[in-house]
Amino acid sequence: MKKVILGVLLTAMLMGCSKETKVVEEKRDVSQIFEIPVTFGYGTKGEYILIGEKGKLGFLVGSEKEGEAEAQPIIAEKSSKYMWYFWGDKKELK
Repeated sequence: MKKVILGVLLTAMLMGCSKETKVVEEKRDVSQIFEIPVTFGYGTKGEYILIGEKGKLGFLVGSEKEGEAEAQPIIAEKSSKYMWYFWGDKKELK
């Protein structure tokens, strides 16, 4: 009886070790980051940094004086205010 139990345990261990683990590579499309020039209310020239598709849609992720702007990450489950920018004709935007 002991040999049967030992045999079953060894077989179960070997079956557990023989399973192959497959690594699945996930491909993601990464949106482009682009800048648009802006003049702030007090006359200083600056730039907005947006992520999205230039000429169609962009989310503001940074703004500062010209040459000083840096993109800030969008973090899941962290609330924040994001400005949305849309470009296109009225028919397309409806």
